[in-house]
Amino acid sequence: MLIPIEPVINFIVDEGLGPYKITRSDPEMWRIQIHEPSAWGTNDRKWRCGIGVKIVEDKKIVVYNGFKAVALYGADYHGSFFKFIKLIKCLESISEAKQYFFSKYLIGTDIHALTEEYTSYEVKKTTPSVFIPDDFERLDFEKHTEYVEYLLKRGVAEERIQKTKLFINDKEKRIVFPVYEDGELLFYTGRDVSGKNPIPWKKSFGDNKHPVWNLDVVNNIAYVFEACFDAINVKGGIALFGIGTETQMKKILRARLNKVILVFDNDQAGRNARLRWAEWLTSHMQSGVYVYNYLNIKEKDFGLMAQNKVDFQLKERIVFWDYRAKLLMKMGKIV
Repeated sequence: MLIPIEPVINFIVDEGLGPYKITRSDPEMWRIQIHEPSAWGTNDRKWRCGIGVKIVEDKKIVVYNGFKAVALYGADYHGSFFKFIKLIKCLESISEAKQYFFSKYLIGTDIHALTEEYTSYEVKKTTPSVFIPDDFERLDFEKHTEYVEYLLKRGVAEERIQKTKLFINDKEKRIVFPVYEDGELLFYTGRDVSGKNPIPWKKSFGDNKHPVWNLDVVNNIAYVFEACFDAINVKGGIALFGIGTETQMKKILRARLNKVILVFDNDQAGRNARLRWAEWLTSHMQSGVYVYNYLNIKEKDFGLMAQNKVDFQLKERIVFWDYRAKLLMKMGKIV
């Protein structure tokens, strides 16, 4: 069974995604164009989102393609029409999207009638094996006591050490923070634990690929920091190795997180970064952007706060980003 054009138009209208235009009215191969949804941050009113019938593996199925969104953010913005519903309605799964659409727009239709037709668009990605360079070992709490003690002295909680993907390079006496994307080791940086190395941090060579540490494992919520030793202290912490780039922010957008909390450092550069990226993310995410307030905290970052046993007070100090928060930051009430 193929989804007819009428219920799709009804969904578009109900969700305020219009105007729409029918670019092909053939009932077997119909096509509709709409502007990409404003929540995607790509709505330039050029009819860049297409929804229509396509032949995939000799089967006619209804698919969508957000042309500009795919270019900016990746393949999440292309696929079956149910994937489109999942994105628009912020649902948890394709199955939930099917249930929603069938119950509201195709009343009385067998929900299983489309299951086989859409299989090729809903295959789950297999988790690739994690590549570990020959000189590295996975940090073992019992075996690598020297490295564990270093982390504990820096205030990192035992639970965070055990739950974080860390390696050690015993030859150079470094704790290694690896950055993976789709199972590929994109970048790594290693911290000397001996105190004798004139180069405390050593990073991998190669092109600058704008790495985001720990983004591959976070779910729903991410706390954005400049450095790994800040991010490691919080569940969902990610690090940008600096104040961030637009490429890194686009990677965060592609992760489809419900909340992004901008922390950065407790200095002028960190405050500027929070302001800049809060505005940028809000223009792309529409909601779900927060900032951390360092008011009355003297430590420069979460690493020092952890070392000095300062409570992060995450619930109390996280502020939803809106015009009021922007005003409070300019007044010095959020620092």
